[in-house]
Amino acid sequence: MATFTAKRLWGDQFTSDDLIETTFNYSDLGKMEQCITTIELVSGVTVTHGGGASAGDNLHYKDVSVDGDSDGYIDYTTQNVQVKQAEKGDSVIKVVINYLTVTDHQKWKDDYKVWSDAYQTIEVLESGEQIEETAEGAPTPPAWSFTTLKTGDIALKYADDTPV
Repeated sequence: MATFTAKRLWGDQFTSDDLIETTFNYSDLGKMEQCITTIELVSGVTVTHGGGASAGDNLHYKDVSVDGDSDGYIDYTTQNVQVKQAEKGDSVIKVVINYLTVTDHQKWKDDYKVWSDAYQTIEVLESGEQIEETAEGAPTPPAWSFTTLKTGDIALKYADDTPV
């Protein structure tokens, strides 16, 4: 079973910026086709991630040229998520990933091909343009979906220091 956890690498209560490291243990799932990340604001002042994206906006924090293997599959075991509180105050967030395994993606592709072969035709015009047509009354095509995992609550505080 996959697990997803987070810890703070950098930041404290006197700065609006924090760096969160996530750990995604998915060795039992195989390779990932895709894994996108967002944050969920549980409570408190507004928090953005990745340089200004709102909570709920999905970002891809990895680069295949740095994090990919020789086949182009990315290692999502760890990633760093930059978060920033918009103003002074307390916030509680969760880091959220949405992932699709290579196995699940291949199953969707196979199912879609079966559906497409049964219900779609391609007309090639004299110009070479291809028009794809779906048969009237065809069922909805198969859709792939992400699996979602969330970390536990991460408490953030941005406040002034008290002179002593």
